[in-house]
Amino acid sequence: GCEILTGTEHNICGYEVKDDGNVQIISKNKNVDHKEANLIVSAEGVRSKFRYFVNNDKCGIGQDEDINFLIEADIKETGRTNIKAVVPKVMDPESFKSGYTYAWFAQDGGVGCFAGPAGDGHSYWAISIADSVNEETKESVPFIAEDHLRNDPDAVKSELLDRLRGLGSEDCKFAIDLIEDTNPMSVYASRSAEQVKI
Repeated sequence: GCEILTGTEHNICGYEVKDDGNVQIISKNKNVDHKEANLIVSAEGVRSKFRYFVNNDKCGIGQDEDINFLIEADIKETGRTNIKAVVPKVMDPESFKSGYTYAWFAQDGGVGCFAGPAGDGHSYWAISIADSVNEETKESVPFIAEDHLRNDPDAVKSELLDRLRGLGSEDCKFAIDLIEDTNPMSVYASRSAEQVKI
C-alpha cells in the first residue's frame, strides 16, 4: 500500500535521509513529528524550500539562518505582473472551441492574454503585463503598485480592464469579457519571479 501525506506546514527547516533511504522532514516546531517517506513531492512554487536545499546541496538550515531570506536571495524578478482568476462562465462556444486554451500577445510583447476551460461551467483567464520604463530615471515601473496587488482587488480589476481596453485590439476581447464577469475578490495578482538557478 501507499500512504500519501500532504500539507506538512511552513516551519520546515530541512530533511534527513535515513539508512533505509526514506526521508524525514525536519521542522522548527519540535512538537511536530513528521513520518518518514520514500518520496517527497514539493509543490511550493518558485519559493520552494526543497529546491533551495537541493540547489545548494544542503539538508537544512542552521538555527541562526533565515530560510526565507536565503530563498529570496536565490530569486530574481522577471519584470512582469501576472494577474489571473477562475470565473463561473463558459467562453462563447461559437467563437472558442471547447477544451482549448486561447492566447493573444500585444505586438510589443508587453501584454499576454490567456484563457480556457477550468472545469464544468468555468473558465480561467491570465494576463501577464511587462513593466514600463520611466523615461527620466530609466527605472522599471510595475504595472500595478505593490500595495494594490495585495490590498485592493477592485483597483487591480479596474486598472487591468483600463489597460486592456486601451490597447484598442478586438483580439483581446475574449479576456476582457471574462474579466468583466470576475468577482474582484477572486483575482490573484503577483509579481513574476524565477529561480536564479534551476
